[in-house]
Amino acid sequence: MVCDPQDKATISVLIKSLDRRCLPRIMDIRERVRSGEILSYFDISFLHELVDGTYLDRVLFFRHPELAPIMERLAELVKEITDRALTNERLSE
Repeated sequence: MVCDPQDKATISVLIKSLDRRCLPRIMDIRERVRSGEILSYFDISFLHELVDGTYLDRVLFFRHPELAPIMERLAELVKEITDRALTNERLSE
């Protein structure tokens, strides 16, 4: 697929943002819930914004299906985190 220069630049910025900001935070949250912690308000807000598309340009990802594995992996991580966080919440009651 031919990628227009603006998409190419946007994809580059999104990937860098994922690599430098988003993924480290996701992995930190994941480790904390794996160790039994519950999600903070800020964790929940971050995950909500991630799922809601605030951090990622979904239209761009739909125009470029080769990027689908990134979205799929993010969705898997968010599901893993939220499932574990729910279990932790129930255990803390």
